[in-house]
Amino acid sequence: MNFIKKLEDEFSGFRYMEEKKNREKPPLTTKEVRNISKKYFKEVKGLEKDRVLDICEKFLDIEKWEYSTVGFDWPIKKEIILKEKISNVSLSG
Repeated sequence: MNFIKKLEDEFSGFRYMEEKKNREKPPLTTKEVRNISKKYFKEVKGLEKDRVLDICEKFLDIEKWEYSTVGFDWPIKKEIILKEKISNVSLSG
């Protein structure tokens, strides 16, 4: 799964806010990035935590705000899922 390519394809449909010339594309906003993050998190939420963190580290290495946003978003979502699983096991056990 090449998530960098997937995100790149998604982000290419937008323009940066400071790009005044390219008005054909909608601006890339934090809201849009979070929606894209949510869309692709569905594909990784079943992976091991370490694998998700490896993918996120690659996003952070790109040093663009949109990738960093996803790179910080996914570990938080993954941690919430893990805590819910632990809580359910504790309650049922």
